[in-house]
Amino acid sequence: MSGALLHGFLLGAVLALMMGPVFFALVQDSIEKGFRAGIFMAFGIVVGDALYIFLTQWAYEYLEASPGVKQVLAYGGAAVLLGFGVYSFFKAPAVRKKNPAFPGARLLGAQLVKGFVLNAVNPFVLFFWMGMVTYVNL
Repeated sequence: MSGALLHGFLLGAVLALMMGPVFFALVQDSIEKGFRAGIFMAFGIVVGDALYIFLTQWAYEYLEASPGVKQVLAYGGAAVLLGFGVYSFFKAPAVRKKNPAFPGARLLGAQLVKGFVLNAVNPFVLFFWMGMVTYVNL
């Protein structure tokens, strides 16, 4: 195996084993609503990741050519992280209500949207793909 192929294989293995809120939601929905619902939710997650990869690659190429943008991004990133921290500190815990499962095609479309949204609203997914795109382009 060449060095790049081995490096890519190891990175893929680590990514496959990552467990976050999306993973547990996928497992829970697959158990509660069935295999097909899990497949559609996973497809929504993949679409969300693909969108983030495209956007971060495009932004990297666009911003790399702009002078002085690193300083603005550093302060902007710090402000976003500080905002998330303050919001999380003062946010009241949410009370969850159980929703009954509904059958049919509506379920599958809802699972696709749920996977996409659950993946897209997690800021760490965006930070991860920003780090990956930056690492690959260096």
